[in-house]
Amino acid sequence: MERSAGLFQEAIAKGDALLTGTAVMHQTSIAEESCRILAGEVWNMAHIRGIAKITAARETGDAPLIIGNSLVFGNVCGKVLVEGNVLPNRSVENQTQELLVFRGGDSIHKVNESKEKTKSKKQPER
Repeated sequence: MERSAGLFQEAIAKGDALLTGTAVMHQTSIAEESCRILAGEVWNMAHIRGIAKITAARETGDAPLIIGNSLVFGNVCGKVLVEGNVLPNRSVENQTQELLVFRGGDSIHKVNESKEKTKSKKQPER
C-alpha cells in the first residue's frame, strides 16, 4: 500500500506551499511560501519556507526526516536527518543508503548503521 501526502495534528501548509507524494507533516510543523515537499517527514516545530524542496533520493527512494526547530529554506534530498537550519541556496543531499545527520551550519555526520563491534585497546598493566 502506498502512502500519500498528509497533514496531522496541528501541522499547516499555507501560501503556495505544495505537499504531495509521500510527504507527511506532524505536530506543529509549518510549510509556507513556495516550498515543495515531495517526500519525507516533517515533525515538531520545523518550518519549511521560501523555495525549499524536500525530495526522496532517485536511486534509493529514501526520504528526509526534518525535526525539532529546524528552519529549511534550501534543498534536502535522500536519507538525511535534519535538526538545524538549511539556508537558501544550500543543499543537503544523500543518494546513498547510509544515514546523514545534519545539525545546521556545515556539520554533516555519516552514521554507520551496521552493528560492527569495535575493538578496544587494552591498557598496559602498571
